[in-house]
Amino acid sequence: MKYAIVTTTYNDETGIGKYIENILMQTILPVELIIADGGSKDNTCKIINKYSKEFADKIQIKLYAAGRLNIAEGFNLAIKSSSEEIIGITGVGNHYPNDYFEKLLAGMKKNGCEVCYGTIRGEGLNKFQKVYRQAFLIRDAQCKIPCNRGVLIKKSVFQKIGFFYESFIYAGEDAEFFELAQRSGINMKYIDNAEFVWETPKNFKEYIKQTKNYTIAKLQMKETKKIVLNTIAKILMIILGILSICFKPVISLLLLLFCGCLFLFHSKIKGISSLMLYINYKVLTIIYTIRYAEYLKKKYKVIR
Repeated sequence: MKYAIVTTTYNDETGIGKYIENILMQTILPVELIIADGGSKDNTCKIINKYSKEFADKIQIKLYAAGRLNIAEGFNLAIKSSSEEIIGITGVGNHYPNDYFEKLLAGMKKNGCEVCYGTIRGEGLNKFQKVYRQAFLIRDAQCKIPCNRGVLIKKSVFQKIGFFYESFIYAGEDAEFFELAQRSGINMKYIDNAEFVWETPKNFKEYIKQTKNYTIAKLQMKETKKIVLNTIAKILMIILGILSICFKPVISLLLLLFCGCLFLFHSKIKGISSLMLYINYKVLTIIYTIRYAEYLKKKYKVIR
C-alpha cells in the first residue's frame, strides 16, 4: 500500500533534520513527505530543502512555505497537495519506530478501515515528564480517539466530513475533527502494537501553557450551556469539600484519602505525584474556563 506523510513546521531548525531522518528510516517508505511551513524565521526551510535535494532519489520531499499558517491551515494545505489516497499525519518532535507506519498500513488493510492509529508513549527524559506520562497517557483512554501526532487516514474521509477547522485560537483541530469523524460513523481502528513517542511538556511552565491552550480549544468546541453547568457543578463541589474539611476535618480527610485511592485504582493513574498533577489539571481548567470565558461567545465557536 502506498501512502504519503504530512507535517507542519514553525521555527523547527533544531528538530526538523532528526524528524526527516526518522521518516526516512520507515520500513515502508512513504511516496512523498509534504511539509507545510507556518512562516519560520530560522533555518527550517533551508534544512528541508537540503534534505529534499540530498534524498531526491529515495523520496519526494515537498515544502510549502505559504506565509503565516496555523497548524490546521498547514495540515489542510499539505493534505490537499498530496497525490496519495492514504495520508500519515505526524508531528515534528515525535519519534516513530521504524515499523510504525508498516503496522498502521497492515491494520488498515486487515480491518478495511478508513483511519488507523496507535499508542502515544510520552517522552520520559526527566522527572516531570514521567509524572505527566503516568497522569495523562493512560493506554485505555487512548483507545477511544486518534490525534494528529501519528495517524493514518484515507483522503476520502476529508471529502466526507470536511478538513480540519482552521479558526481555533491555539489548538484543538484534531480533537474536533476526530470527534466529528466518530459521530459521522467513520471506521476508525486502534492498533495496539503500534506505538510512538510524543515530546511531552518538559516542565511545569510548558504544562501550564498546554493546559491553557487545551481549555480554550474546549471552550470553542463544546456547547456553552454544558460548559457553564459543568463548571458551576465543579466549583460547588470544591466549596462543599472545603466546608466539610473545616467542620469535620478528620472524617473529610479520611474520605478524601479513600476517594483518592479508589480513583487511582479505577483510572490506572500511577503514583501520588501523578494524581496531584491530574487534580491540578482539573482545577486549572476551571480557572481558565472563567479567565477565558470570552471564547464561549458564538463568534469563536466551531461552525461546520
